[in-house]
Amino acid sequence: TAALLYPNPFSSELNLQVKGNFNYKITDINGTEAESGQNQPKVGQELQSGVYFISITQEDKTRNFKVVKQ
Repeated sequence: TAALLYPNPFSSELNLQVKGNFNYKITDINGTEAESGQNQPKVGQELQSGVYFISITQEDKTRNFKVVKQ
């Protein structure tokens, strides 16, 4: 699963560049789901400042990333 997330840290929204269809889930540092969806190129607009983990899943492969909203 090739994915590019930028900018990191971000202040307004996080860009997701992923080839093909994908699902994403953003959780906070406590593991609480903050946002999820499918095939969205821009995410995180409603998140409060803090550290988050984003999982990007395509077919049966998942990649995890740590991101910071300022």
